[in-house]
Amino acid sequence: MLDRVKENLVEIIKVYADFLSQDTIDAIADSIIAEGVTVQEWISVKDRLPEYGSNVFIFCDDGSIGIRVYFGFFEKIVRVVLSKLTFAEVTHWMPLPQPPKGE
Repeated sequence: MLDRVKENLVEIIKVYADFLSQDTIDAIADSIIAEGVTVQEWISVKDRLPEYGSNVFIFCDDGSIGIRVYFGFFEKIVRVVLSKLTFAEVTHWMPLPQPPKGE
């Protein structure tokens, strides 16, 4: 179970800090786990949807990941790639982690 949590943390850290070395990413993930933080699995939009007004990570069918506020539906994600409009659909979501404690 702990290995799966670390794998998920590493994935998330790489999305936002892919410039870090793998050793640094692993150290950050280990530190987060040591503090008792866990990572939830991606939830399919077919299984259930988030609570209205909640901030969530989203995963789209084109492989992109983002953060959205859920207001009763997930809009199609519009991108411009080489002067062409492309659309991506949200397929999965997960709650954002809790904010840091302390100062």
